[in-house]
Amino acid sequence: MRFVSAPQPVASAAARNLVRVALVCTLLSAPLIVRADDAPVWAQLTAEQQTALRPLQASWNRLPDYQRMRRVGAANRYAALTPAQQARFTSRLSRWSAPTLPEREHARRAYKQYTRLSDAERAQLREQYMKQHPELRMAATRKASGD
Repeated sequence: MRFVSAPQPVASAAARNLVRVALVCTLLSAPLIVRADDAPVWAQLTAEQQTALRPLQASWNRLPDYQRMRRVGAANRYAALTPAQQARFTSRLSRWSAPTLPEREHARRAYKQYTRLSDAERAQLREQYMKQHPELRMAATRKASGD
């Protein structure tokens, strides 16, 4: 007497491929998922990262974790930049690190509010700005650019 086992369900090739793609996507995205408590302190940065982030050295350990992680990402791309791009990066980082943390947060909130304005409201603000005396506009521009 011969026993015949019940047929095993066979997954289609498309289903197997879908599972493989999902697995590969999950594995590839794993390095992108970083916990906030993994943000490095200054001493944990590589020499290359410290070079790129030198303007932030004094305030690095006080920065919020999410900002440190973003800056580490930028520092990792620093070596691939051209010398002109590196100079621009350093200049902007220096300018941005000069204000205090509360001042930077205020600037972020103000920008976020500005982006929520309608086109008409933005046009009205630009019109008010343009009505100012040219010297006042130049002074505001110098102050905003850190000169």
